[in-house]
Amino acid sequence: GGLSNADADADEATRFWYDEFLNESRQRLSDRSGRLQDCLSRLGVPFLKPDSGMFLWMDLSHYLPSADDGSNDKVERRLYLELVKKYGLLLTPGSSMKMSKEGFFRFVYTAASDDEFDLALQRIETFVTEKGQQK
Repeated sequence: GGLSNADADADEATRFWYDEFLNESRQRLSDRSGRLQDCLSRLGVPFLKPDSGMFLWMDLSHYLPSADDGSNDKVERRLYLELVKKYGLLLTPGSSMKMSKEGFFRFVYTAASDDEFDLALQRIETFVTEKGQQK
């Protein structure tokens, strides 16, 4: 047997919902990525421009603490802990993702509500502003 009219209508409705969902998701990802890139550009924070996906690599090497003991292997972790504890930013250190250049952090911009995303942008601005005054 073939599809009944009801089955065909349901299939068409599912395809419509799916297409709308994908379009809305693409638009939201693009908007968030654009807002994050605009924020980082305005603050002078270098980043790798994403061509797709759900995250962006930020170059925070300028903000790495000095290695007081002469070893550089823990400075990225110290910055990571400062970002979490002092600024409430949970960014993924590049070293944990096999990033070859020290000081890169991954910002996943899909893992937050709109309000949380807005707050993260404010916190990045606070971090960069405060760190800029210290240098």
